[in-house]
Order: sequence, then C-alpha cells, then structure tokens
Amino acid sequence: MHVVPIRPPLPDFLQDREVAETCLTASEYASLVRLISESFARNADGQIIPRERGACGDSQFFQGRGAYNVLYTCNRWTATALRSAGLDLWPRITLTSGSVMRAVRKYAKSCSKIATREVADDPLQMRKP
Repeated sequence: MHVVPIRPPLPDFLQDREVAETCLTASEYASLVRLISESFARNADGQIIPRERGACGDSQFFQGRGAYNVLYTCNRWTATALRSAGLDLWPRITLTSGSVMRAVRKYAKSCSKIATREVADDPLQMRKP
C-alpha cells in the first residue's frame, strides 16, 4: 500500500490533481478508518510492515493484505473503502480513477445534508483490527 501524507498547504505534486469532497458522519469515518487499518499486513507484534520509500514527498509503501491484480486495482480498493464509508459506489464497476471520481461526485454527501454530526472519540485508535 502506498501512503502519501497530505498536510496543508497541498503538496506541489497534487496541485493539478482532481479532488472530490464528501462529508462523513463519525460512524462513517470510523468505518473508513477501520477498513484502511485492516488493509495493512501486520507482523507478529501487530505492527504494520513498512516496505520501500515512496516516490512522492515523504510517502511510504507498506505491506498490504490481499493481492493487487488487473481485476483488483487501487481504484477498486478506493471504491470499496468509500463504500464502507456509506457512499453508494459499486466497486466492481469502478475500474479506473475516472470512474471512481465520477461516482464520488455523483454520490458525495453535502455537509449540510448531515443533520446531526456524531461525535467520535478517536477513530484512529482502531489501528489494530
């Protein structure tokens, strides 16, 4: 898995990239964090397994669970992750980055449509599955 930290201001390598936005409730966010956490392979001590450095800024590759192939790409993984967060995406038909972005724009939720904001303690505490 390739992890790229994003901190303001937006890094140069992302300046010209397409970005889509959606709002999530605390439980939807927690579900997304859980899926991401469970996607990392872990050693016997439960720690994620780093691989080589990434090509973007201070990015890093980590050992993932499962296998990457022509039918299960990063785009399908992204669609699966977004579906876990409540977006009405169909991962089996989101094969390209363009199809993921179109689906996100179509099914994104406006922050004003989320009537009550749930309060999460800290979903990042769910680092270990």
